[in-house]
Amino acid sequence: MTRNLPQATKFGIFIALFVLSFIAVLLLYLSESNRSFADYNSPNVGENYIDATVKIVNIEPIRGDVSGRLQMFPMGNLNAGANKLSKAIKLEINSSAGRPERVFNAQTVMEPVDVIVSIYDGVFNDYPFDRHMAFLELELKDNTSSQAGIPTRVNIWGNVPGFYITPVALNENTESYLGFNLAIRRSWTSIIFAIFIGLGMWIVSIIVLIQAIVVYSKGRMPETGMFTYMATLTFALPAIRNIQPGIPPLGTLSDFLGFFWAEGLAVTAMLIVAYCWLVRYGES
Repeated sequence: MTRNLPQATKFGIFIALFVLSFIAVLLLYLSESNRSFADYNSPNVGENYIDATVKIVNIEPIRGDVSGRLQMFPMGNLNAGANKLSKAIKLEINSSAGRPERVFNAQTVMEPVDVIVSIYDGVFNDYPFDRHMAFLELELKDNTSSQAGIPTRVNIWGNVPGFYITPVALNENTESYLGFNLAIRRSWTSIIFAIFIGLGMWIVSIIVLIQAIVVYSKGRMPETGMFTYMATLTFALPAIRNIQPGIPPLGTLSDFLGFFWAEGLAVTAMLIVAYCWLVRYGES
């Protein structure tokens, strides 16, 4: 039916499909960007509180670290003006970067604090289907003998490419003590791309193996060029494997499902072709 369509109509259909595909990809990007935001706002704690923001900037499953930056601003009567504290406040946080306790003196600005928390659950070798959990807790207190808690409002956010982050507040949270489990997993973009790379390696290696089997079964003399691209493929597969986003070193689930098999099939095909060349060289 399409043969009877004018050339201009075919070209128009092609352009329309391309534009629709392009728009679909952009919508997927926007969806991924929104879903990869970790966003949590603690309930209203009144007028006098510390407004804290934790920005997640990096996730390293191999090292087992989640990195972020904590920014705090005094509100209400805790603000002496120009974002300076009206009284001394002590911060306690489970960060492996710096001291677990920090004191901010009165009439000073609360400087940003680098935060690194450990991933306590998850196996990174399950890539790209690995899931992880990290734990963040912080508490602000009056730096006096009373150690009274300071009401705190926390906003957790961050957009780390390749990951979805979901902060889950603890039931034990109070106005001054705040703890969160951070549920981390790969984004759908990373998972789909990893699957695409794995299937691509399988398809290419199977095609090469079929070519080698045809050469062997038909009794043909293999051409020299076959050695070139088969050897190139053998050494190209590791590079293709490593372009997967955030992939750990060798030994992941994706390697056992795709890369190791593809590499083995490519080497097998090259050995078959090499055998045919050695056996039939004198005959030709």
